[in-house]
Amino acid sequence: MSRVFKTANEYILFLKNLPFNDGEIVCTSFLPSALFQKDIIAFFFKKRVALDDAQSASQMLWDYGKQLRRAVSEGIAHLYIEERAIAQFCEKGIVHDAYPDYEVGFSTRAIVLNTLKNITETGNVAVVKGPLPYIFRLHRPTGVLIDVINNTLEQTIQGIWIEEKGIVDAFFNEAQRLFEATPVDGKGENLVKKLEGAIGELKAGYPVEWRKGT
Repeated sequence: MSRVFKTANEYILFLKNLPFNDGEIVCTSFLPSALFQKDIIAFFFKKRVALDDAQSASQMLWDYGKQLRRAVSEGIAHLYIEERAIAQFCEKGIVHDAYPDYEVGFSTRAIVLNTLKNITETGNVAVVKGPLPYIFRLHRPTGVLIDVINNTLEQTIQGIWIEEKGIVDAFFNEAQRLFEATPVDGKGENLVKKLEGAIGELKAGYPVEWRKGT
């Protein structure tokens, strides 16, 4: 079975209502909303995306974010973030490639990275080299939820859910490849230390060159 989501709200509702299975993998080419404060999410959807029902969408994403943080912290789910996304976030405050003019300040960047550090300390987080072929949530063994890379309201496809075993297995293999190619400072204690250094620099008001370390 497969399903195409034609609106952002329809996709977000499905995302929120999909429970986390043990071993779930979330791969993203931008910092997920789960790391951001609720007011930042609401502002982004109302002012930047200009979604008609921005309040509902931001509330659903906030609820989903709590689920994701808990699942990662408890070791149920794995979160893989593309290195390029963290690099441009640290250096310029860019949240999403589709909205390059939307930048957050040093204090917000520090808060977001601190949230990421906290779930990395107990959970399964990796900063993968990329590039990612898709943004996806691997819900094994049932299916894979594929997100669009450049998300704009004009698109008539906002996401795709696929339950075909061969495709689910292919996405699992890709996730494994991404993790195995992760550099030493992109996971575990080394990632925690790198995040701590970046947070300190941001709190001091300095942009961080992520790829050069801190």
